[in-house]
Amino acid sequence: MTPLYPFVTILRDVHPMGRHIIKRETFLNRIRPFIGVQTAKVILGIRRSGKSTLMNMIRSEIAAKDDSANIVTIDMELFSDRDITDA
Repeated sequence: MTPLYPFVTILRDVHPMGRHIIKRETFLNRIRPFIGVQTAKVILGIRRSGKSTLMNMIRSEIAAKDDSANIVTIDMELFSDRDITDA
């Protein structure tokens, strides 16, 4: 990983759309204490601010730590997921 700023790191991984992923440790450190807590977590932000990328980073961390983690991803921008209306 290449340090960019004290709180931002560019990962060697590349976003599916061909962009570099910026790992935002400040946000991840604020979210990590709530992983595993049985309460809803809400990430708010303006459009295209990295909310989905942040969630993908969290999902990857959880999957790396727990192979049996049951992770469900719903992308309401995909037409295949738009029929999902309840749990």
